[in-house]
Amino acid sequence: MIVRIELFAGAKEAMGGTDIVNVEVHDEASAADVLMALSNQHPPLAGLASRSRLAVDHAYVGDDDSIESTSNVALIPPVSGG
Repeated sequence: MIVRIELFAGAKEAMGGTDIVNVEVHDEASAADVLMALSNQHPPLAGLASRSRLAVDHAYVGDDDSIESTSNVALIPPVSGG
């Protein structure tokens, strides 16, 4: 299945300003599977993806949570500030 992932901040920058990428994963993929596919299929995001979380339908998910092709998925990079 194809999962559409919205990018923000450094992830969007790493992809040259692109704010949406697609990844192909097997049916019944977990969030960890999607992050792995993102790293493999979009190498500029590899380092960032390993330190980021996924939000699905506006809520953070764990590595074992399932992702549906119809889900609204966003890559949330680490945030720092003061």
